[in-house]
Amino acid sequence: MNSRNNEMEIDLLELFRVWKKKLWLIILVTFLGGTVGFAFSKIALTPMYTSTSMMYAVSKETTLTSLADLQIGSQLTNDYKVLVTSRPVLNQVLENLNVDPNYLNYRQLRNKITIDNPTDTRIMNITVQDKNPIDAKAYADEIASTASTYIAEIMEMTPPKIVEEGEVPTIPISPSIRIIKMVHP
Repeated sequence: MNSRNNEMEIDLLELFRVWKKKLWLIILVTFLGGTVGFAFSKIALTPMYTSTSMMYAVSKETTLTSLADLQIGSQLTNDYKVLVTSRPVLNQVLENLNVDPNYLNYRQLRNKITIDNPTDTRIMNITVQDKNPIDAKAYADEIASTASTYIAEIMEMTPPKIVEEGEVPTIPISPSIRIIKMVHP
């Protein structure tokens, strides 16, 4: 058997000519695919909004802040993270906001919450993601308020201070659709 007979020769110039003849089809398919994808993201995907409340972790009330107090405060934020998403806090939040348990339970609410502690701070960000921007703010604020009271009771200490309440978001965080504007010179 001759290995020469099994080889196939590809003519790149001929391949380019075939593509050139079908260029209109390639452009059409690309345009239609983009249009369908854009329409799907606008129609089928639910926009999601976030709102963030901030709490300040206080270890004790003092007039002078010592290094030890700062370190204890940073460690407290880790405890606070666990307590903020605890079942008693979230159930109380749902009760305070008169949320129907068939609409939202504490497990579902917990999945909407993200807690962040910026490095070297005693600040804790409580972020809630929801399809309704007003609900996102209401949940974030009520979680901060309820958690502050609960933490003070459980840890027998001064309640964490609410530094900043959430805002009603005006721009959804998802789906992320960005329109690129071309600037001509």
